[in-house]
Amino acid sequence: MSTTPDGKDRKRKALVIGAGPVGSLTALSLYKRGWAVEVWDTRDDPRGREIAVNNLRSINLNISSRGYAAVSSVDPAFADALLRESIPMPSRLIHHLSGHCEAQLYDPLRGNCSNSIHRGLLNQRMVEALPPGVEVRFNTKLARIEFEHRTAHGVRTKRGEPNLLDSPPETPQIPVLAKAEKVDSEFDLVVGADGSWSKVRQEMMRAERIDFSQSFIPHAYIELHMAADPSKPGGFAMPPNHLHIWPRHKFMLIALPNKDGSFTLTLFIPFDELHQVSTPDEARAFFKTHFPDAWDIVGEKLVDDFMQHPRGNLVTISVTPSTYSSHAMLMGDACHSMVPFYGQGLNCGLEDVRVLGTYLDRFAISPTTPLAPGVTDVQLEAALSAYSTERAEDLTAICELALANYTEMRSSVLNPLYHLRRAVDYVLTRIYPSTPRDLSPGVAFPTAEVRGWTALYDMVTFRPDIPYAEAARREAWQKKVVANAAVTGGIISAVGVGVFALKVVRPWLERSPPETHAKGRYHWAPFYGIWRDITHRAPYYLSDWTDAWNYRVIPSTWFIFFANVLPGLAFSLDLIEETGLYGVQEVLLASFMAAFVAAVFGGQPLLISGVTGPITVFNKTIFDIFRGRADWNYLHFMGWVYLWAAILHWVAAALNAVRGLKYVTRFACDTFGFYVAAVYVQYGIQVVTRQFHQSSTSSALLGILLAVLTLVLPHCANGLARSGYISKSFRRFCADYGMPITIVAMTGLAYWGRFKPLVHEEAMTLPVVPHSFRPAGGREWLVPFWHLPSKYVGMAFPFGAILFILFYFDANVSALIAQGAEFPLRKPAAFHWDFFLLGITTFIAGLLGVPAPNGLIPQAPLHTASLVQMGYEDEGEEETPEEEEEQPGEKRPRSTSTALADAEAGLKRRARASSPPRNPTPDERREPRQRREVPVAVVEQRASNLAQGALCLVLMVKPLQHVLGLVPKGVLAGLFWYMGTDALLASGLTAKLLYLLREAGARSPSDPLNGVRKRQIALFALIEILGFGAAFGITQTVAAVGFPVVIMLLVPLRRCLRRVFSAQELAVLDGPVASAFTMQSVAAV
Repeated sequence: MSTTPDGKDRKRKALVIGAGPVGSLTALSLYKRGWAVEVWDTRDDPRGREIAVNNLRSINLNISSRGYAAVSSVDPAFADALLRESIPMPSRLIHHLSGHCEAQLYDPLRGNCSNSIHRGLLNQRMVEALPPGVEVRFNTKLARIEFEHRTAHGVRTKRGEPNLLDSPPETPQIPVLAKAEKVDSEFDLVVGADGSWSKVRQEMMRAERIDFSQSFIPHAYIELHMAADPSKPGGFAMPPNHLHIWPRHKFMLIALPNKDGSFTLTLFIPFDELHQVSTPDEARAFFKTHFPDAWDIVGEKLVDDFMQHPRGNLVTISVTPSTYSSHAMLMGDACHSMVPFYGQGLNCGLEDVRVLGTYLDRFAISPTTPLAPGVTDVQLEAALSAYSTERAEDLTAICELALANYTEMRSSVLNPLYHLRRAVDYVLTRIYPSTPRDLSPGVAFPTAEVRGWTALYDMVTFRPDIPYAEAARREAWQKKVVANAAVTGGIISAVGVGVFALKVVRPWLERSPPETHAKGRYHWAPFYGIWRDITHRAPYYLSDWTDAWNYRVIPSTWFIFFANVLPGLAFSLDLIEETGLYGVQEVLLASFMAAFVAAVFGGQPLLISGVTGPITVFNKTIFDIFRGRADWNYLHFMGWVYLWAAILHWVAAALNAVRGLKYVTRFACDTFGFYVAAVYVQYGIQVVTRQFHQSSTSSALLGILLAVLTLVLPHCANGLARSGYISKSFRRFCADYGMPITIVAMTGLAYWGRFKPLVHEEAMTLPVVPHSFRPAGGREWLVPFWHLPSKYVGMAFPFGAILFILFYFDANVSALIAQGAEFPLRKPAAFHWDFFLLGITTFIAGLLGVPAPNGLIPQAPLHTASLVQMGYEDEGEEETPEEEEEQPGEKRPRSTSTALADAEAGLKRRARASSPPRNPTPDERREPRQRREVPVAVVEQRASNLAQGALCLVLMVKPLQHVLGLVPKGVLAGLFWYMGTDALLASGLTAKLLYLLREAGARSPSDPLNGVRKRQIALFALIEILGFGAAFGITQTVAAVGFPVVIMLLVPLRRCLRRVFSAQELAVLDGPVASAFTMQSVAAV
């Protein structure tokens, strides 16, 4: 019937399913518009009941300006009453692990705040606000809907006493439901406000094609409780006017205040982490470790709640369209369930009610209708369709923003870049503020353009005049503005520095050439060594780039890339597998960082730095020492170790302490080089033997086969390069690319034929991550090591001092060997400046949570050797005794142009791999005046180091991570063996041992060792072996962290050898590492 008995149009009737905040406000809004309203809810009637504060569904709700505007649009007085029932929260209070608390205001300019209200209290007040004309049926469950007849069928139950007659005596006497009562109701519009698992939505999906999606995130939430403390003001154990957050990167704890002084706590944690906390003892340790200040307040109650309360899921639900004809619609969580961050789940649902009202006004939907029940209302259908279509974009945007805010709350709030962006937003908001627009009836959101600058949190939470989608778009635009401003500022700064260098620094350098400052009165002044290095090296900076236009750079880049990155990854396998806190991405980033700094800012760009065996031993030993301490964080501790070491680097460089290298001779370098080579061989053995425990025997044997082939083939290529057989170009190709080709070929061999199933077994290849630029464990790149408990900060200093000793010796010795007397270098060194830069990279490594890069042996000298250019003497030219005594680099041009030009005169150059000169053939012996092949120059440039570092960075992308993950560990072991044996064969200690083993008749008549007694040679070699044995032996013990001290003691030990060996014997057995030209930088003269 379309009219009432008196002939008037009948009232439209709305059936609202769900009496929560959104359903109650919907009912109140439609009732005030003149509709007949009926409400069904499955729960008990909350009116007149006492609100239980601590229950299993106690997570507080947050009413922001959006929610307040929505309630106020329906009943302003009721909105004000709700605010009086809530607790204002103008800021977050961040609880750091160290115990420090940091307040972060939401809106420092206008003072806007969110408001915490208990869920049960809000539900009760919402239902109590419904007028008597609204028929409310509690304990009523929707069963099905007949849309064609506009009828809903439900079941109504009442709580009853236990039925003792029908239950056996041992059955617990619990309340049971009385006999169900069927309930039917006709409607014009049914509104589904019945939550995430909406029954109305299920019925709509049966009647109409509706797109529905739900996605869970792998995190759970557990609700906990902090009781009131009667001894504190208001009963609050913590400051009440804050949203308390304990961010711990992977997980977090939050707390919202209640009026009675208690706090509702919620733990958000990944399921993977949650499964590791399964017993009360583990839960107790978990809370004491990660939330010590909360534990001090709540204590054992946290463990009880954690073990007893259920684990909730975090889900995002999306429905499109959210309406069906003029018959039904969804609101709140039934339409757009979202994760509970930003606190917009409630506010967005309340805003649905306000926005729906504007569409009813726009389409002039009357509270009465002349249509009979069951007839489609075209006008109402148009209004609902427009609401669904135009609201969908906002609902999608807020669901995405809520997910992003989870990362912000648990991690980004600890990031200095986050604070920098907040500061930028604050400044720009003060300079160019945005004025809120008025909300008007009939218009969901103002159409006038939003002007000014507003932070994203303000737009989402405190600006109901800005739709969620527009807030997301404006934030994307604001991010671009900030990023472009940063890039522009960087470019302007770079141009400014360049102009300053050209207009000020360059004329000053030309007026004050380096020669005039040698051993002046500032010789011992702080920073003199750094200043001298910069002034001596700066004139060559441009030529360092132009000299890279040389073929030698190409094979050198590929050679050092394979020689650096793969051993670094293999060295880190222990750290990756034992700690779980480092990964392949960290090693690659460390290698790139070291290469970039050395190539762009370094004084000597030929030096190669990366992840070394000693640093992995050092890091792993620290992990083993402190493993199991509840309040100890490994990456935070290593951040402090690196910071202390960096400070010592800077102080040492400033005080010209690198001058101590003038006491370092071949004795210490040969012993240390022998130690590093032995560590390479040992690691190769460990890699292949470990595979017998990680994989099948067949796979392990395949690993040994690949390792042996990877060892032998590069040595064969080098032997062919030195043999004199076949053509010169082919021999040069073998020397340049023998090792890279071997690695690629052996990797391919592992996937050939019957080998393929074996190499696919677990732990046979490198463990890579399936993401680009993602650190191990999914943590953030920035490590907030300043949150480490203070007691560990002081404990980190001795380890920082040991690391400083290691780097002082290791980095500087690798630099000395890479600039050895055998290399005809023509550009000055920069030991003090490079050591200062090493301190910077060490500090950055601690910030990023990556292994600290350091000078590499043997990679650094191999890189220089790969860039050596060879040439022939002019025909008929004889070398004079004076030329024989001249040291490489002593007569070097100081021109800022390419240093290779002078070397071309009188020589016919050809490029080839640097290797020991081959023995003369019989024909050559018969032709003593035949031209000899001699080193001409080194291609001293910055491109090869930068290029190999860039390749490391490129390897961090997901597709190349997959390629890197194909490399078998057996190939890495073979690479270890090749580089270790190659270094052993080139060692001065090996040369002495081979001399002692060789028959007298087989020794070269020109060997300088012929002038030293055999007993003295054996004694000197024995002392070197003992030094190597001490360093290698301590590395195998729990005291491995102290091996740098043993290495450093070799320097004073060498001074003591003057009592055992004569000066003439030491001149043969030992000697300077680098030429006098290179040592000028060390002495800062």
